[in-house]
Amino acid sequence: MTASWVLPIVAYLWPQSGPAALPAGPAQPGWSVVSAGDTQACVLDTAGSAVCFEAPRSDGRRIAGGPRFVSIAVGLGLPCGRGSVNGCADPGASHVCALSADARAWCWGDNRYGQLGDGTTVGRAHPTAVLGSLRFQSIRAGRGFTCGIADATAYCWGFNGHGNLGIGDTAGVSTRPRVVARDARAIEAAGDFACALRTDGLAYCWGADYHGRLGSDAATSDGATLAPVPVNGVTRFTALSARGDHVCGLTQSGRAWCWGSNLDGQLGADPLEGRERRSPADTGAPPLLHITTGVTGHTCGIAHDARAWCWGRNTSGELGAGPASTTSCFALPCVPQPTPVATEERFRSLSAGHSFTCGVTEAGELFCWGRLPWSAITSALPVRVLAAQPDTLRR
Repeated sequence: MTASWVLPIVAYLWPQSGPAALPAGPAQPGWSVVSAGDTQACVLDTAGSAVCFEAPRSDGRRIAGGPRFVSIAVGLGLPCGRGSVNGCADPGASHVCALSADARAWCWGDNRYGQLGDGTTVGRAHPTAVLGSLRFQSIRAGRGFTCGIADATAYCWGFNGHGNLGIGDTAGVSTRPRVVARDARAIEAAGDFACALRTDGLAYCWGADYHGRLGSDAATSDGATLAPVPVNGVTRFTALSARGDHVCGLTQSGRAWCWGSNLDGQLGADPLEGRERRSPADTGAPPLLHITTGVTGHTCGIAHDARAWCWGRNTSGELGAGPASTTSCFALPCVPQPTPVATEERFRSLSAGHSFTCGVTEAGELFCWGRLPWSAITSALPVRVLAAQPDTLRR
């Protein structure tokens, strides 16, 4: 069963959502866009080559094979709990997907749930093309599943134990793209749920509904909704981000609205005022060009002046605002109010992972802060990981 959104298509000239590079003048040697997950981060250089950081190797691995990439999405570790086929024997395993210049989707990494979309459940060390002739405008990698937008249609494939695929059931896995909904313009794949925007800017979500992260009173009471349900309210968004237990969207004016868990102040509000929200609410952040939600409870964005802002959990310095301070977040270090990252760097791409954040600057350099899972570094301030010279990376 598939969901259908039958409404007139409204033509809005809005930017695409997700961790895409922001315009910053002519291309120059260096890095263009970054994506972070549980245990790894991947970055593209301006020539379209991918480099990924993951323990135990700390100097980055250049991904061999595949075409020139224009965007990249790092997935999360393997799913656990209800519906898991293989339990959590290898919780760090994840997958990565990217789009080539001709809009084909390519994936590599773990594939035991069919999340690579190549028709098998065999893991791949090198990029492999997603089956079919679809040309994607965007692609997102979740926890054991993947979603993308092609021809105004939302597709998902892979793990389906929580209704992740939005196809009306939790039966098995899908090793090929399955249609979720029509009339779609953006999509986000999170841990065990997903959200999408229709072409008119209204948001829909499906999958596991813990902490109200589906943002909908139409969600079922058993903890999972198997097909898209509308997010409460009539706010129209230009972009979405969903990774952990919360979701954030940007309005046309750049205001950041979030819903779901607020245990760590990731919604931009004091947790003592409410541990979760089922309806979107303004975070109070300055107008943003880009927003990214972290896996464990923080949120970051890029403002119109290209400065980075973060808020929420700060146990490992993932906000980049300096030494952690304990506030009202149930004795955990957090900053519920949007706070500028402590750097003069200007960013073109930003991605929040598990207890860390990475960004590519306008100068094409990669900076990260927090607890970097591929190294011994834990820093509450941004540190340069890669300079703007990809060819100097050890191969």
